[in-house]
Amino acid sequence: MTSTTRKTDTDQMIKKRIDALLFDMDGVLINSVAAWWHALNEALIHNKYPAITKDEFTKRYWGHDLHDTLALMKVDPRVLDDCNALYETYLDEVVLFPDAKEVLTYFQSYPKSIITNTPRFLTEKIMRTLSLESFFDAVVTGDDVGKGKPYPDIIYRACNILKVESSNTVLIGDTQSDITAGHAAQCTIIGVNIEADYTISSLAHLKKLIPKKQFF
Repeated sequence: MTSTTRKTDTDQMIKKRIDALLFDMDGVLINSVAAWWHALNEALIHNKYPAITKDEFTKRYWGHDLHDTLALMKVDPRVLDDCNALYETYLDEVVLFPDAKEVLTYFQSYPKSIITNTPRFLTEKIMRTLSLESFFDAVVTGDDVGKGKPYPDIIYRACNILKVESSNTVLIGDTQSDITAGHAAQCTIIGVNIEADYTISSLAHLKKLIPKKQFF
């Protein structure tokens, strides 16, 4: 599947069958970069590794499965458990993007799933804290599959729960891991500030691309 960037201010709505919407969580619905960066740095320092800058974190590691991130950094896998535990202490730094609930409400007629590499216990806590649970029919996390994004396993698991074909879904993500996983599963991909089949700068622009009611 070839990715072609299309501007939302000139394009018409997606003209294909859409049976479900798949949302990445971090970077799409919530802003959690600072929380993850602080948690990772604290875990690194606790295990006697040097801290990394926020710029390095966002450019090199953001969007990867945490197991893959630590492998890329060549650090002890035990840092993973520390990072997840410490992230929970930084949840006050996690904020919902302004348009998230309004957009999810607008598309309430579609089956929807969260597809995130974030561990389930953290995902569920964030969703409860930010009152996101009622908007989704499924939640699939990195704990539920053998490999997280950029592998497509999370997508296939979500589609199986929703009883839809992945080729008839729209994936909304913000990282190359989302794009790679979406392409592997033949989703239509909308990138938030990243080049994809369609590219948008904020969630509010989804209304320009996805029809409110399904068509067949």
